Amino acid sequence: MELKIGDKVKFMNDVGGGSVVRVIDANTVAVLNEDDFEIPVDVSDLLRIDNDVPISGNSKEPEKPAVAKVPETFAEPEYENETDELNVFFALVPTTADINKADFEAYLINDSNFHSYYNFVVKHTDTLYDSRKNGMLEANTKEHLTTFRRDSLAELNEFQFQMIFLKSKIYSLQPVLNKSVRINPTKAYKSGSFKDNDFFDEQAMMFTIADPDMADFMDNLDTKTIEKAIKEKKQPARVDLSKKVKENRVEQDREDVV
Repeated sequence: MELKIGDKVKFMNDVGGGSVVRVIDANTVAVLNEDDFEIPVDVSDLLRIDNDVPISGNSKEPEKPAVAKVPETFAEPEYENETDELNVFFALVPTTADINKADFEAYLINDSNFHSYYNFVVKHTDTLYDSRKNGMLEANTKEHLTTFRRDSLAELNEFQFQMIFLKSKIYSLQPVLNKSVRINPTKAYKSGSFKDNDFFDEQAMMFTIADPDMADFMDNLDTKTIEKAIKEKKQPARVDLSKKVKENRVEQDREDVV
């Protein structure tokens, strides 16, 4: 459903509704609710209504979220890298050659021999997040995540990637990934931010989500190391009281001599 500014809408999964005041991106609009608060809402969670229809009350029973079907077996990839190193990237590809007029296609690239369950999350505020897309990303493939309008990157520019890596055969266990990526919106307006790459015919802005160095670091960061760091952080600095007592005695002796 395509919404435009001024459309009257009801919340499908909550009470009330409001009017669309801004289009944030292809999937999100800003709604001014009955309390005059502007909130970002996914288009799929809204129902457009006529102006004479009251917006109080639920529009319908909330639909159960679709559950990704988990395959019992994975097809072996047609192509495999020579090594089992983790290499995952996030890419923004401009829709036109003119950067000043382009929107941006967002992709998740799995350049490794591991399949991955992924969750692509958009951060709205410090406490509000939107799981924009999730599912299975097969080995050595890329997935289109969403399309961002160029002006929406000024507001929606911080993303979270949660990933679990696996194979259909015996493999070395890989660390669970939770990676945050923040985009400087001004770079989206500079042609120099987009580079030639191995994954697209067009130039793209590339961000590293996982690489071999990160995997090695996570492997070495065992439970004992984490517990030790937490204990050292919580433990207050120790004061050598015997030294303080000795200094006080010396000072007292000086006063007695005087």
